[in-house]
Amino acid sequence: HAAGQRIMRAKAIIDQANSLFSPTVSATAGARHQHSNPQGLSGVRSDPYENYTMSLNARWVIYDGLIRQYNVLSARYNELSTRESFKDAQRLLVDALSQAFYQTVLARKQMDINLELKGINEKFLKDTKIKFDAGTSTKTEVNNFIVNVNDAQIAYLDAKNYYETSKLILAELLGKPHADLSSLETVYKQFEVTVPDLKIAIGTALNKRPDLKSIQAAILATEAQVKEAEGEYSPSVFLE
Repeated sequence: HAAGQRIMRAKAIIDQANSLFSPTVSATAGARHQHSNPQGLSGVRSDPYENYTMSLNARWVIYDGLIRQYNVLSARYNELSTRESFKDAQRLLVDALSQAFYQTVLARKQMDINLELKGINEKFLKDTKIKFDAGTSTKTEVNNFIVNVNDAQIAYLDAKNYYETSKLILAELLGKPHADLSSLETVYKQFEVTVPDLKIAIGTALNKRPDLKSIQAAILATEAQVKEAEGEYSPSVFLE
């Protein structure tokens, strides 16, 4: 919402910059009433009097060293920069949503892995206890597998806690903070990822990524502001 309001502000600044090409008109009016005057040396007091004034002034800038042109250009580049910043806000939101989704998937996978590890260690613990009862295994080996089973259980509970937290984050980013997440199931799909050539990747980023395009527009806006400042050294011509 804030990014969208910045676009509205940038549009208003463009209108403000364009208005500098229009003439300005000012009108003034005044009324003065003199009710009493001090008596002079002659002993004569003047009667009360009133006077009225009105004026109308128009002024039009014919040339100002291209200050107005570069001012408009800078405003347009800034508006473009804010539009790209708005798109970047959307990109970051989608990126955060994607990360939350994959964190949920990862946490669920970690739960499954730790459960599997717990089952494997429980099987080894059972076999080791049988060997221990038969005198072919030591108490240390039995205790080691007990520790492994407990570690797997703790890791499972940690992953489960992370899974529940990730689901809450995902629901928040989806705009559904009060949704029922008890029946949520993660779906994992295998993707083939290809990495492009470095030069191609950089070129694509410069042409596609809104954050970089916003920076490019901001640079152009700053260059226009430099030209606008240089125009202060030129004479100005007015029609008044």
